[in-house]
Amino acid sequence: MNRGQKTQFTNHIQRIQASLSQLIKTGVGRGREAKESNYQEIVSVLQELHFNTTESDVQEGAALIKELLKKDVEVAKPLVDPMIAMKLNALKHDSSGVSFTIAGVYVQLDCDQLKHQPPETPIGTRVTHGGNKFLRICDANWHHHNTMTYMANWANGLGAMTPGQREFHGQFAAVNGIHYEGFCLYANGQKWVSFHCYPANGSPLKGN
Repeated sequence: MNRGQKTQFTNHIQRIQASLSQLIKTGVGRGREAKESNYQEIVSVLQELHFNTTESDVQEGAALIKELLKKDVEVAKPLVDPMIAMKLNALKHDSSGVSFTIAGVYVQLDCDQLKHQPPETPIGTRVTHGGNKFLRICDANWHHHNTMTYMANWANGLGAMTPGQREFHGQFAAVNGIHYEGFCLYANGQKWVSFHCYPANGSPLKGN
């Protein structure tokens, strides 16, 4: 980056500091996944500004973010195809914050889960209206042991997948009274699942 671009980059990261501090993994000695995630986050910022995304640009961006956050920021260029890294990054950005690794599969409820949760047990952030809602008992712990476990088993049942491959569940047919909308992505040698779900009409899990 030239001097003017560095100034633009600094001004931009100052504006998004709150979200950036949640997305960037700080500290020395972080694992490969954390370093690659940081690399891709910085690439995303550079793309927003329509700057080049060479490795040197990313390193310069990491140094500027370190200066802003007052914490070490380590990066590593992804070993996987950049397009696969972007798919994985997009998946993680859509997380509601409720995620577990179940039977070797990373599973998360996405932001859209909010409209299907009762007010007492919110999950997700995307504010929309309409949609069947679960009963009050269907909190994060309940989803962990029920819907998220089901999706982990579904993902494992897909068998071998190739890097970057995505398989969608399909929401139209309910499974035990629950509709699932989401997908499984194979990246970095494992399966990643992102979804939301809602009770079918007539299901005993459907709230008022």
